[in-house]
Amino acid sequence: FEARDGNDNGLLEWGDGLGDYAAARLETGWDDTPHFEGVEMAGTQMTADAVDLNALWSLDAFYLAKIATALGDADAAEKHMSDHQSMNARINEHLWNEELGIYCSRNWANAQDGSPSFLTRITPMNFYPLACGAATGERRERLLQSLYSEDEFWGEWLLPTLPYSDAEWSKQHYWKGHIWPPPNYIVWEGVRQYADPVHRAEFARRSVKLFMDGWESDRICAENYRSDTGEPSSHPHYTWGALLPLIGVEALCDVDEAMQPVACDCSELNEAISLRNIPFGGRLYRIDVKD
Repeated sequence: FEARDGNDNGLLEWGDGLGDYAAARLETGWDDTPHFEGVEMAGTQMTADAVDLNALWSLDAFYLAKIATALGDADAAEKHMSDHQSMNARINEHLWNEELGIYCSRNWANAQDGSPSFLTRITPMNFYPLACGAATGERRERLLQSLYSEDEFWGEWLLPTLPYSDAEWSKQHYWKGHIWPPPNYIVWEGVRQYADPVHRAEFARRSVKLFMDGWESDRICAENYRSDTGEPSSHPHYTWGALLPLIGVEALCDVDEAMQPVACDCSELNEAISLRNIPFGGRLYRIDVKD
């Protein structure tokens, strides 16, 4: 927070230690995304409370609480869970866009009537509050309905890094239209918890198909994929491409407290599926799904 909360409101911004805007854009990990266009620098931070960064910070705190609990450190677990809950409260207080029914980053240097203005170039990062549990009740349902829109994100190849309605989606260049496995996986963390079985199954099915088409034809585990054709793009051998089939594994099974596999509700995945050498708790398993 010392380095990345320029307006002291408890929400974080991306930035750069030397105050360089181009470097701050790279720090987001979304390189050439138009999401942060129009945002300026204030010292070492962008002037935008970032919806992705704050949701990821909350998610980190949640899992740190789980780790602390497993290690028997009750005080640390309590602190991290409190951090998680308070961040989620700030996300809901400041980053919910009621008009659009979605969470948005906010530019606090471009105030209108004393209120910071939302950044409305929508990307998968706008769904990250699903993953960290900030979205609840009616807001969660509206967020899911935005995700399911076939005019925006829910196409044959998902999730595009810009919605189909964005003027730059057709460029299909890097973070302007391509599908990147990390955002798919982070959004999946919310989908697997809160989506209905049909959409949960379809999200997993389409993520796996996107990966397997390139893998079965050319043994490609790509850096990213085109969202108009599903073709692999950029680097052909990139470790995080494997997050796409991992979504398929997590659609079928989870782990219990003893790190042993347990079946998930995959009633809408009616294919006959066999997975081999899946690691849980230091052992390898074969997993079969049928009927």
